[in-house]
Amino acid sequence: MDWSRLGRNFSERILVVKDLVTSLCNAVKILFLMKPNLSIVIAVYNGAHFLQKCLPAIKTAADKETEVILVDDGSTDNSAEIGKFFEAKVIKLPECKGAANARNIGVSEASGEIILFVDADVVIQPDTIKNVRRVFADNPEISAFFGSYDDAPGEPDFFSQYRNLMHHFYHQTSQREAETFWSGFGAIKRQVFLEMDGFDASKFETPSIEDIELGYRLRKKGYRILLVPEMQVKHLKKWTFYSILKTDFWYRAVPWSETMLLNPQIKPDLNVKSSQKISALLTGIFLFSLCAALWHWWFLIITLSCLLGLIAINRDFYNFFRKCKGFRFTLLVLPMHLLYFFYSSMAFVYSWFNVKLLGRTIIVR
Repeated sequence: MDWSRLGRNFSERILVVKDLVTSLCNAVKILFLMKPNLSIVIAVYNGAHFLQKCLPAIKTAADKETEVILVDDGSTDNSAEIGKFFEAKVIKLPECKGAANARNIGVSEASGEIILFVDADVVIQPDTIKNVRRVFADNPEISAFFGSYDDAPGEPDFFSQYRNLMHHFYHQTSQREAETFWSGFGAIKRQVFLEMDGFDASKFETPSIEDIELGYRLRKKGYRILLVPEMQVKHLKKWTFYSILKTDFWYRAVPWSETMLLNPQIKPDLNVKSSQKISALLTGIFLFSLCAALWHWWFLIITLSCLLGLIAINRDFYNFFRKCKGFRFTLLVLPMHLLYFFYSSMAFVYSWFNVKLLGRTIIVR
């Protein structure tokens, strides 16, 4: 009898059995033990029309280790039904208490070590979830990161294109070591989020700068936040002239100014850089000299000088729009940009008066 051959056959059978047992254990782990390592949290209020584009994109990008949590913040439309259709875990709240509260509830129900916040009016890319994991794997020391809108907004009208592309520009040109956070498309380690008690839902009952304020608290604690501009998503929101003014003044400029006045140690970032402050000052002088020119023509020299200064300081901004949308579109952007600097300045003055003189803050609900 060939004992060596018999030994080899026995060893091969042992290896086959070992491989089968290993495969069986892995299958059991996947089916019964493995928890999602990434949870996507979406807060929605009457956004059914957006979810019809948002959720299919997420389903395409998601894998077995991803869970999708949709928090319906008291919607009166069929947002919850659409969420269930696309196999999201739906949490339906009895009344609307704001996106900050809804996101906090979503995180409390999440299983993933990483929380990815995606707005209901955002469409991610097929490789987004894979790239979110890659960012954390390549940068294990960071606690959070956020991306950017792409340069092709979903709505074709001027105001939507202008507002969304403006957002895109600031995220593309700001420093990668961020001082804030963005929940439109941003990811954070769940443990860190819970340690910081999440978004301040008691203050921000209406969508405002709750994500920016969270970012400031994260940085104050020493946590690192990255801006990853190459991680881009499409924004579907339609903007109007009125919605831009209302949102930018009451829900962004005023609370942002108050936050900075109450926390002077905050470093300028995104669209509160020194160049933006100088532009706001030049805009004020521009408008004053333009009105004064009705009294004496030589004020037009000051007016023209301020306008040229504004164009010079913001030349990258205007060149971006010229390359993206053309010269005529950029000509329309210029007065909107001047208006932006004007109402941002007025918001700061208003906030300074309330914080420094009256000792109060305005919480827009």
